[in-house]
Amino acid sequence: MIPRTLRVTIAITLAIHCTVQAQQNDSDSELSVQLTAHHWHMVAATMIQNGQERDIFTFRPDCQRDDLFIYETNGDFLIQEHEAVCSADQSQASESTWDVQNGVLVITDAQGRSTEFQCEFRSKDEHTQSFRNKYGIQFIWTYHRAD
Repeated sequence: MIPRTLRVTIAITLAIHCTVQAQQNDSDSELSVQLTAHHWHMVAATMIQNGQERDIFTFRPDCQRDDLFIYETNGDFLIQEHEAVCSADQSQASESTWDVQNGVLVITDAQGRSTEFQCEFRSKDEHTQSFRNKYGIQFIWTYHRAD
């Protein structure tokens, strides 16, 4: 027979775990709703290495600067060329999938490679995504609502 103190401890532990899990699920759901609510347009890209910030948005070709980033409710993620088209004979959209797991945005490309991004909404019209690569270099992208 399990002592009463142990049963109470187990019950409290389970209650705390379920509460934390429910809060995480709410957070994931909220982030998903925010991402799918609009199409997004990248307005800034920054690289931080050894404490030094560098604007890398200027290195994007002009034809990619107005691309739309689209998070579909079915889990599809599209980077779609907008008005400026890079090449008429290439596909107009890049397809991947996306998901939110434990508060982290996970984008998986067509080859099955996944990248995890910290995603922070500054307002309903702006958010940032960031990740740090294996060399410790941090990349931060800023997006504005495009629609």
